[in-house]
Amino acid sequence: METKEILKKSGWIFMIIASVLIILFTIGFIISQYVQIKNENKNSTTQSYIPQKNIQKTYSEPQWGEMPIYYQFENLNSCGKIIPEKILRSFEKIKIQTNNTVYFEENINKLGINITCYQENSNEETIDEAAYFTNKYRQITNAEINFYDTNNSDYNPLCKNSSYIEVHQILHALGFAHSTDSKSIMNPNKKCNETIDTGIIDKLIITYKQ
Repeated sequence: METKEILKKSGWIFMIIASVLIILFTIGFIISQYVQIKNENKNSTTQSYIPQKNIQKTYSEPQWGEMPIYYQFENLNSCGKIIPEKILRSFEKIKIQTNNTVYFEENINKLGINITCYQENSNEETIDEAAYFTNKYRQITNAEINFYDTNNSDYNPLCKNSSYIEVHQILHALGFAHSTDSKSIMNPNKKCNETIDTGIIDKLIITYKQ
């Protein structure tokens, strides 16, 4: 009897120990799975975030970040009829010659080229000027083109039928500087010839081709 009782108690103890071990094993397995899932989610989140990170490219030369380049007219009533027509004709000229690589769109709600006309001229040495502005990555964020003395009925009489000045200033807004080449449209002394240099067209296509 005593032996049977001892065996019986030993069996119960063994079962209890086994049950405890099973429970501990189960708890350990659950915890390990939880940790593994948590780590996988963490890695997955990190991996999905990296491609979305906005890595801004630094340009070697000033250039616009994307197409189209937006523009708007300020004081349009002060521009008269000729200047807006020449500006639009110049935009179209650049678009066609770059095979639609560089193109423009009017939008008053976005940064772009701001074209302003002034009927008076406080600086008689110039009737037009342009400037562009860049961020730290040398990306052009916006530009300004100003025309002066537009109230004069004889505004720019030397190039009345030419868009030389308008194309010249738009190219300034695209980042091109003056040229000493007498045949270049970026030469400030090249009067009324609105032919755009082949080198400028090629550079625009290479720079902005997607």
